[in-house]
Amino acid sequence: MHKFANTSMDVSDGLISDMKKLINKQKLSFHINVNKIPISKNLEFYLKKYKKLRTQYLFNGDDYQILFTAPQKKRLLIKSVGKRMNQKFTIIGKINKGYKKNLIKLDNKPLNLSKFKGYSHKF
Repeated sequence: MHKFANTSMDVSDGLISDMKKLINKQKLSFHINVNKIPISKNLEFYLKKYKKLRTQYLFNGDDYQILFTAPQKKRLLIKSVGKRMNQKFTIIGKINKGYKKNLIKLDNKPLNLSKFKGYSHKF
C-alpha cells in the first residue's frame, strides 16, 4: 500500500464503501483485486454449489474484518507480527497517489464500482 495512506478501520459497511471512507478526501485512489479477497470455505462451497457470483457477497457489509494500509517497505514487519499473533494478513490491492480512478478487478477485468454501494445507514 502507499506510504501516504497509513491507517485502518473495520469493514462493516462493505469493502468498497469503507475503502472510500478510509482514503477519504486525501489525494489517493485504490485498486482492488477481487480474486485476492479471502473467503471462507463455506462461502466458497456455496458459490460453487449454487453457481453464484463471488461479487454478490463481498461488498454488502457486515464483514467485520480490519482493513488497513501500510507502506510496501513494512510488509516483512507485518508478516512477522502476523506470525507471532497467528493472524493472517492478505494483500488485496494497493493505494495510488493522486486522483486516479478507483478500480476493482475480477479475473483481471474491471468491474463497475457503482454496483457495490455497501450498507448505508439511514437515520
